[in-house]
Amino acid sequence: MATALDSLLVHPPTQGRKVIDDFMAHVTEPLFSTSPAYLLATFFARVRPTARRKIVDLAAKHALAELPGPPEISPILLADRTAECLHAFTTGDSAMVAASLNMSLDRLGKVDGQQQLRAAARLAELDAFWDLLDAPLTARLDELIAGLAPSPQWELLAPDNAEALSMVGVSQARAALPRLESTFGALSAVNRAQVMARHMAPYFVSYEARGFTDSSSCSQGNPRVVEAPGI
Repeated sequence: MATALDSLLVHPPTQGRKVIDDFMAHVTEPLFSTSPAYLLATFFARVRPTARRKIVDLAAKHALAELPGPPEISPILLADRTAECLHAFTTGDSAMVAASLNMSLDRLGKVDGQQQLRAAARLAELDAFWDLLDAPLTARLDELIAGLAPSPQWELLAPDNAEALSMVGVSQARAALPRLESTFGALSAVNRAQVMARHMAPYFVSYEARGFTDSSSCSQGNPRVVEAPGI
């Protein structure tokens, strides 16, 4: 009770345009906080319902469509940060976050394939995201995933592709995208290491046990192998 009073109840709710401006200022500043507790307390729990809804709607739009924001921040980084906020806000009201995603989900069908993969990757751990995807968009993402394996196999994955394939660590992503698991499994050991280095997930434990080097990777003698993150 003391913690609740100190964190929330003794503070008057913030309202109006100011809190929305404060939210945008925070997600664009160099010292953006990824702390779910801070994001939830500052821009959700202490905010009046109307302003709270506007903040969640704004975060969903940016996370899905990489909309341009202030000139000092790239649309992709802004989208990544607003997605972090959505993850925090889900703790406070998962139904509100789902409703905001649903309202803006049509934006995802209108962007290019690379943007679609980035959006899916940054929202992969939100159950609501997978629950809201329709069959055509799910099929499109699955098709895009299948084309991410590099050729030849010893080449390193592009960072965006490694991030997209890291969705394999999320059970709902594996269930929704049938080719995700097979594409990841067919990667070289070095490429799998790249993917696993993006995020920690229990799913990766069995792959880590096998080690990150196989004979096919070593036989290439390619010096770029040592550049893979996490090795």
